[in-house]
Amino acid sequence: MNKLIFNMIRRIKDPFRRLKWLRFKRRIESAPKRMLNRFKRLFIKKYYLHIDGLEPFEWCDRDYLMFYASFQILSDFVEKEKPFDIPCDQNSEAQQVADEIKELYVWWKEIYPNTDVSEEDIDLHMLRLMKVRKHLWS
Repeated sequence: MNKLIFNMIRRIKDPFRRLKWLRFKRRIESAPKRMLNRFKRLFIKKYYLHIDGLEPFEWCDRDYLMFYASFQILSDFVEKEKPFDIPCDQNSEAQQVADEIKELYVWWKEIYPNTDVSEEDIDLHMLRLMKVRKHLWS
């Protein structure tokens, strides 16, 4: 097919028509790549959040889903990005935020799974997490 198109293009004397056929040839050659990119864009998700505390394919109310997702993001931040390896001043705002993140992480990993926590306590910790969310980057 490429030979056929190439011979057709070579026979065309008008440069504008030749350019049109060259563009057509490039479009045909790049069709598989474009189809693959379209497929990736539609069906392959690059970013996902695996929530450890919830069972897969089991119903969960949206308020608890938001709660678990927020603290899963906090856990991923602490465990994967290791923010506490970065030194900072003892009295700085960064150190206060780091202490708050540590307290929330310890509450989520150790206290929350082992005790019955009230709804007010959950709301309080969600509010504390939302206040430090802008600092969750390293």
